[in-house]
Amino acid sequence: MNWLVDKFKIDLSIVGFMGGHNFKRTHRGKERFPGMTITYGLMEAYEAVCKSHPERARLLTKSTVNKLLKDEKTGGVVGIEYTNAKKETLREYGSVIICCGGYGADYSENSYLRQYRPDICHLPTTNGDHCNGSGLRMA
Repeated sequence: MNWLVDKFKIDLSIVGFMGGHNFKRTHRGKERFPGMTITYGLMEAYEAVCKSHPERARLLTKSTVNKLLKDEKTGGVVGIEYTNAKKETLREYGSVIICCGGYGADYSENSYLRQYRPDICHLPTTNGDHCNGSGLRMA
């Protein structure tokens, strides 16, 4: 929390309830959507890194990762294969950080939600459609 506030100047000064909470535990600022406040602050910082150090970081939008590329000897992840907006399949090599949104919106029969938390499959979610477990399955 302190890191987000100090490093990225994100306002998280209010602690409140969200749906289903029994006690105040959601840190937010004056903005309506706490997750968006954090996401935008981090995205702005990342975009600044991309601009100031293009040799170290790039932002690829409208792209879908198809698979993780592994070193044949060690099995470690060394890059990704992805499809861009032009439907071209490309590869990037280097460090990989998986930020995929989890699986809270996947109610399919094969979902991690049904596998690991079948007790809550009947409940609604505030997760977006992108939280379908695809990134976790790939990893």
